[in-house]
Amino acid sequence: DNIWHVPHFEKMLYDNAQLISLYAEAYTLTQNPFYKNIVEETITFTERELYDEKTGGFYSSLDADSDGEEGKFYVWKKKEIKEVLGSKADLFCKYYNVDKSGNWEHGKNILYIKISDVEFCKSNDISPSEWETQKQVWKSKLLEFRSSRQRPCLDDKILTEWNGLMLRGLCDAYKATGNEHYRDLAIKNAQFFVERMIKSDGSMWRTYKEGRARIVAYLSDYAAFTEGLLQLFQITGNKEWLEKAHLLVKYALDNFTDPSDKLLFFTQKDQNLVVRSKEVFDNVIPSSNSMFAQGLYTLGILMSRQDYQDKAREMLIQMQSAIVENAAYTSNWASLYYNQMQPTAEIVIVGDKAVTYAQELQKMYLPNKVIIATQGDVEYLPLLENRINRKTETTFYICQNKVCQLPVYDVEKAKAQIRKLYDLGK
Repeated sequence: DNIWHVPHFEKMLYDNAQLISLYAEAYTLTQNPFYKNIVEETITFTERELYDEKTGGFYSSLDADSDGEEGKFYVWKKKEIKEVLGSKADLFCKYYNVDKSGNWEHGKNILYIKISDVEFCKSNDISPSEWETQKQVWKSKLLEFRSSRQRPCLDDKILTEWNGLMLRGLCDAYKATGNEHYRDLAIKNAQFFVERMIKSDGSMWRTYKEGRARIVAYLSDYAAFTEGLLQLFQITGNKEWLEKAHLLVKYALDNFTDPSDKLLFFTQKDQNLVVRSKEVFDNVIPSSNSMFAQGLYTLGILMSRQDYQDKAREMLIQMQSAIVENAAYTSNWASLYYNQMQPTAEIVIVGDKAVTYAQELQKMYLPNKVIIATQGDVEYLPLLENRINRKTETTFYICQNKVCQLPVYDVEKAKAQIRKLYDLGK
């Protein structure tokens, strides 16, 4: 709600995935540990509640209800908190605004915070480090107590589109924090989809459940998973992910494009449908056309494919009046427009430590960039032509439109070139 009191009790993978990306970007920009903590706790939640360890896929959602009552799994009576936390319960209740009569339905409380931790620590004479430790102790005890409750039902479908968003989120989290566990989760997720959901011709399945893939994929599946794979390529340097993204893009262009206006249908051709619609306006998830255009533009930069970049611009042109008139529903298109206002930073790193140094550069707040890191295979992309490491050290090339600055051999010098080129300051 508008005071951030009542949450969305139904827990959706697509919400959590996009919030991971959002807060990872906020942390990259500000270095505020508050945002980093949200990234970490959100991934902890999705891995605990929605992750299929066997496949590496993520389930779709948890219901809002349990025992026929909305939010019952998540809300608390004050007497329960006193039972679990004992002498520390009063301080907990003060921080989380817990009331004896309840701040929600049926005399129960939603835990929510009204003031910052800095203010709370100051007014209660607690050091920040002591406070962080205390909160973690409380959370552990309450999670253990809560585990005995009737759990909300799990929707255990694994959806390609939503997993594409989660794959992107995990990559963004790794970029921001350097936590290798997030990268490992992302790789396992992608491997599952490559092995079980993507066919050799680039066509995909939309859902997976009980060992079976079902339903021919929609444009949103191709768009979201392409973006996830492109980010995975940039954090791993493994060209397999780029090749798979390219395979999906080629299939989608061949089977979803409407030649009359350059946008793509939501369903592929040769399906027995009376009408084929197009999805162009963003909702709780960005529109499939805007996601596809974003991925197409990024792929065009990475592969030096001007035709892909031009196609993305043609799609954007179709939406230019809508961006002005309906900004709230075209924000992802506006993001693509922003990325084309100045040249994308093309960062090429060659050498034994290329992938390690790539993560250092990913931490820089510069949304409009692509990074290619390789230990030595420099011939598989035009952007890598003649980008050899001139010394035994890892070599950095900072480029725009395939025109590069002089190579440097130190990550700090590479950062300095980026700051100067994009006027980022210190």
